[in-house]
Amino acid sequence: MYSLAVEDIQWIKNFQFDKQDEYLGPIKMTVTMIEAGYQHNVVPDECKYVIDIMVDTYSYEYILLTINANVHAEINARSTRLKPSSIDKNHPIVKAAKSLGITTFDQAHCLIKPYYLFHLLKWVQKITTTPENLFLLQKLKKGIKTYIRLLNELFKNERHKTLG
Repeated sequence: MYSLAVEDIQWIKNFQFDKQDEYLGPIKMTVTMIEAGYQHNVVPDECKYVIDIMVDTYSYEYILLTINANVHAEINARSTRLKPSSIDKNHPIVKAAKSLGITTFDQAHCLIKPYYLFHLLKWVQKITTTPENLFLLQKLKKGIKTYIRLLNELFKNERHKTLG
């Protein structure tokens, strides 16, 4: 049983899909957790593993079909609820960031949504003033100032009242 799991994990590590994402590059599959055996000196009768997949090019269904067609194990998705998203490199907010010299992520789907910013600010109110936390607060203040600059740049050519 374990030799089949090893073969599967090798296939997962080495397999390359035909298409690549413009931002993420080739689809990367990584086995991140392995569970097998319960006792020393006994060959496990079962091996479970988790595959982390960064995908924006193919559907989850296609990925699962491809993996299942090439491995001995039965592969099931933990969840297909969250779908990848991205923002076009010609979107006004991306252009505004570039005009300010702000480095954009290669992973264009990593945008901070206002919801997360709100919860981050609530967290800041709870932390103590240790040196490590003061450093984090300085980084957070810098991030907020950069975010305001980004919004000002985004709206500077429109008839909106600017922030700041």
